[in-house]
Amino acid sequence: MSVLIVAPTKREARGVGEKCVALGARDKSIPSLELAIAERKPDTIIIAGVCGGLDPALKKGSLVFARQVEGVGTESTFAPEKMIFESGRRALRSAGLSFVTSKLVTQQNVAGTTTEKLALWNEYGAAGVDMETLPLIQVAEKANIRWLVLRAVIDTASTTLPETLSNWENEEHERGIKLKILQNPSEWKKYLQLAHGLRLALKSLRVGVPIIQKVAEDTVSLDMDILAQ
Repeated sequence: MSVLIVAPTKREARGVGEKCVALGARDKSIPSLELAIAERKPDTIIIAGVCGGLDPALKKGSLVFARQVEGVGTESTFAPEKMIFESGRRALRSAGLSFVTSKLVTQQNVAGTTTEKLALWNEYGAAGVDMETLPLIQVAEKANIRWLVLRAVIDTASTTLPETLSNWENEEHERGIKLKILQNPSEWKKYLQLAHGLRLALKSLRVGVPIIQKVAEDTVSLDMDILAQ
């Protein structure tokens, strides 16, 4: 009986803590999660990481505790188990953290401009956007494992990302992107702003994820007590 904490990239996993498993971005994440499930047999999966902010009220580092996850351009929508979600929401609120409970959307490409973010906000009413959550939830649902999603905003709705990040695929690909940024001084300021957002986002996740983890562990213990009666 266990809680499995996962994040897409090694950077996010290190930021969350040593118990967090880095799955790899995009296509690598699905087989990695399936393997982790087979090895650890978790009762609950916590999906953690950063996201782009769509809600104009959110600041860098704000947490998005997903009450629903939807795929952009698809009809795939999922919601976490109500009891564990509500317990997590109350725990985050009691801790005094800056967070919202909202929809999170997943799309295949980076939402890099304010125009893209506004369009997603208007269409979906979601607080944040990422590139990995929905496929990971589908794996958890297929395995009949409950899940929770906690993301932290790295770039706000009013932030335009460096143009060189528009084709971001994974951390290995990122090395080439960084080289292009170094060769393009006009993007240095945007990249520094993004690095600042990453620090704030990871700081929030280091505080928020253990709170959600404890809720999940307590729920597992409660389930076991009920079964033992």
